[in-house]
Amino acid sequence: MLDNAALKDLLGKVVTPTVRRGAAMYLRQALDRSERRACRVIGTDGAGVRYQSLRTGDGALRKRLKAPKSTGGSAIAACTFCCGGNAMPSIERGQRLYREERLSVRLRGGRRRAIGTRRPIEVPLRPPSAGA
Repeated sequence: MLDNAALKDLLGKVVTPTVRRGAAMYLRQALDRSERRACRVIGTDGAGVRYQSLRTGDGALRKRLKAPKSTGGSAIAACTFCCGGNAMPSIERGQRLYREERLSVRLRGGRRRAIGTRRPIEVPLRPPSAGA
């Protein structure tokens, strides 16, 4: 019964890991629950609640990506550019930043196709003569 009251105190959906961490912290502090009990109420494990992200801030990189004509338009070039020309830490990082900032790569033109109708191959009416 106490668990139902604790769940009613939480507002909104508890879906993403970040929200779950916050909900567990709220249950532990405001309602004086243990970590194990708070995790059981939310339906998650303790490792996910104790997790601390090691990701560094991307503010400077995002600012440089948004600068006009900063890169040739690809995530790989963006990642190289962001690192000052040094070795890329990861291509995925550049792709993630591109996606989160809603930047897009300029697409090249498609395949060139023939204009108009094509002339069919001319089939000879008679086989070629052998003596000519």
